[in-house]
Amino acid sequence: MGLIAIVPGRDKKADKELKEVEKTDCQKKLAKYCKETQYWDVYRAAVTKITDQDLLAELVINSRDGDSAIKALQNIQDQNKLIEIARNVRHGYLRMEIAAKLIDKDIAQKLYSEIAEDGAESFAIRVEALEKTQDQDLCQLVYTDIAKKIENHSFNGTDEVDAAIKAIEHLTDQDILADVLKNSRPNTSIHFAAKYRISELNK
Repeated sequence: MGLIAIVPGRDKKADKELKEVEKTDCQKKLAKYCKETQYWDVYRAAVTKITDQDLLAELVINSRDGDSAIKALQNIQDQNKLIEIARNVRHGYLRMEIAAKLIDKDIAQKLYSEIAEDGAESFAIRVEALEKTQDQDLCQLVYTDIAKKIENHSFNGTDEVDAAIKAIEHLTDQDILADVLKNSRPNTSIHFAAKYRISELNK
């Protein structure tokens, strides 16, 4: 369950927790508030004061929602901790944030590639990761995989549609494109993208 916002002065429990957070610099106490509070404002105030990299890593790995994980991740600079977290979280958006913070670009590239190859990730995350890689062979493999899944994909939001179209626009395999054209609904953006890409390749 995600954290809830508060209106200062209207929730005595939240106000009490905020005051207690403001008074302490004890890292373990601050981490305890992050784990136990139900209020976003209290979590944000507490996690901002935490510098202990082990405690922050634990908060990211065991976070109850994406926003709290991202907030904790912002304070982590230890490169080994970032790599450890990347191995222990599944969400692509978190791993993307971690890759962006890595100083070693070779390790970052490997992480981007792993995210792009992860078939369980959303189209949008996979395409975003691909755009960070420099492996053109991998790009074609992932774009092909996305194209094959379009027919049975549940599109939640325009980001997913945009990602599918981007995959189509970069594909070079005309057999796959023909399948997309055949199986997509007429007069949709995906159908038009496949049709245009085929004509473009045949010029």
